[in-house]
Amino acid sequence: MVESKRQPASQFTRLAVGITVGFVLLHLGLHFFYAHERMVANTLTFAKSTFDRSLAVAELQLTHPDIAARLTGPEFSLENIDAPLVIPQRPWPHSDEVREGLLVYLDAIGFVGAADVRLWFGGGRGPPRLVMQIPIQDRWLKVEAGTTTTSWGHSMAGVFWTTMIAVMVWLGVLWATRRVTRHLPRFAVAAENLGTTRVADPLPENQGPREIRHASRAFNEMQQRVQNYLEQRTRMLAAFSHDLRTLVTRLQLRTALIDDTTQRGKAEQDIAAVTAILDESLIYARDEQSQEADTDIDLSSLLQTLVDGAIDQGHVADFEGASDVLCTGQPSALTRAFANLIDNAIHYGNSATVRLVEHEAHLVVDIVDQGPGIPARDHEKVLEPYVRMDASRSRETGGTGLGLAIVHNVVTRHSGSLTFHHESDGFYATVTLPR
Repeated sequence: MVESKRQPASQFTRLAVGITVGFVLLHLGLHFFYAHERMVANTLTFAKSTFDRSLAVAELQLTHPDIAARLTGPEFSLENIDAPLVIPQRPWPHSDEVREGLLVYLDAIGFVGAADVRLWFGGGRGPPRLVMQIPIQDRWLKVEAGTTTTSWGHSMAGVFWTTMIAVMVWLGVLWATRRVTRHLPRFAVAAENLGTTRVADPLPENQGPREIRHASRAFNEMQQRVQNYLEQRTRMLAAFSHDLRTLVTRLQLRTALIDDTTQRGKAEQDIAAVTAILDESLIYARDEQSQEADTDIDLSSLLQTLVDGAIDQGHVADFEGASDVLCTGQPSALTRAFANLIDNAIHYGNSATVRLVEHEAHLVVDIVDQGPGIPARDHEKVLEPYVRMDASRSRETGGTGLGLAIVHNVVTRHSGSLTFHHESDGFYATVTLPR
């Protein structure tokens, strides 16, 4: 079973995930900090108001001794005690923070005995109750008051709005990131087109940030230099071909003057080999720069025509596949590529069976022969220009080492692939093309 290879994430996806994780962690951290500070601030405000209230009641006790009893209830109680209170071992964790803030307030109002004020939050079930000890003259005043300000939930009132602000900022950052990274896929497409010898359209040089524009200009200049190089090479080969053809024509005329029939035949074979090399070299060079327009092609008809042509020449060939199978591509280039593969199968395997199989996303063309095929170690090597394997694929048999290189260029230019493999019924040259 072949495991499907997972495609790596795009640059924008990776940045988006990183930004999102960072925003979530930052937002949670800020919320915890905000909730803590808000909770302590609310609790300190409650402690200050409770202290002021208790002090006012203590002053009223001088003239109204029953005032404390009248004000005592479930949420607030006052009690005069003779000894200072003992702070429990496990009070509310933030009690010390609230006490420090209260002492600052007491120093600011000039309260005498502020250092002896004790405060903590504790109690039984339910929210912690404020317990405060206030020194008044020769006695102690014990104050208890219920509060909900020690709850985290009470301090999260602003969570919704801060979350909305964070989401808007997050979306803005993703939008800005997308504007920067959306230009990057263009370079990949342009590089692929250049690598497959298609002439890519110039990248826009007035879009994106400064670095992207500079990279676009540099890529366009590189692409132009490559195209100029290919054009110069083609012109050079055409010039060589023209000049050499002139010399070959002279040699043919002089060969006719050779009296020895055997030597004349050998000379004519050499001249034919040189002519074939010149022709295929020029075809290979021109094929790399092919700007033939893409059109809809009846691939089954194209293959059937090539097979019929081979049969008319007296070769053994057969076509298997559905009719009216369409694809998009360059007709002349595909015809030349499949003709080369069929010629190879007939030349080295004495027969050619062409099979066309349709799939949902691609088309598969198998050219099968009964010859020795190509060793697995040489499958990549034979796709290089001017490479001949063994004696059976030598110049004496007509091979120039460019046939498969031309096929590979054409198939790659059509975003397809060319592979070789042996099966029980013969050697397969398989071409895969997108629909």
